[in-house]
Amino acid sequence: MDRVFDGRIDDRAHVLKVFERHITEVTSAIPPERLLVLDVREGWEPLCAFLGEPVPDVPFPEANERATFRRKRPRRLLRLIIKGR
Repeated sequence: MDRVFDGRIDDRAHVLKVFERHITEVTSAIPPERLLVLDVREGWEPLCAFLGEPVPDVPFPEANERATFRRKRPRRLLRLIIKGR
């Protein structure tokens, strides 16, 4: 997180600017027919259509919810600290 966001992960405006710059770089570098820009709120349909696969009979995963992400953040930071040694 520090490398990507210059240690400013709590600066929402900065994080969004970095994210938007990344999206612009990717969409300009990859041909549209080879790139799916997916809003996960759309579920399985666009992903499966892009991959040419049938839509599964299970709900689209929602494992990256904000509350889940925040609960896991201290563990991720601890792993970064331990690996950095």
